Amino acid sequence: MKKRQLEKEPDVIITDLMMPGIDGIELCHRIKNNINTSHIPVILLTANSNIENEERGYREGADALYFRSRFIGTFYWLE
Repeated sequence: MKKRQLEKEPDVIITDLMMPGIDGIELCHRIKNNINTSHIPVILLTANSNIENEERGYREGADALYFRSRFIGTFYWLE
């Protein structure tokens, strides 16, 4: 995997649990175990309401986990 330096640090990272190449839990693990990014909140999204995924996500440092089938709401971006 090619590493890139971000020009601007994100305020929050929202990622799907299932992605090609790397899953959201592994991405969360890498973010939370890097001193330069560990403070950035990570929100995991998933359509699979498996309790094991929820436990793994929180164990790896996710700040929130939303199940798409139950999530009804709006994200607001503040500048």
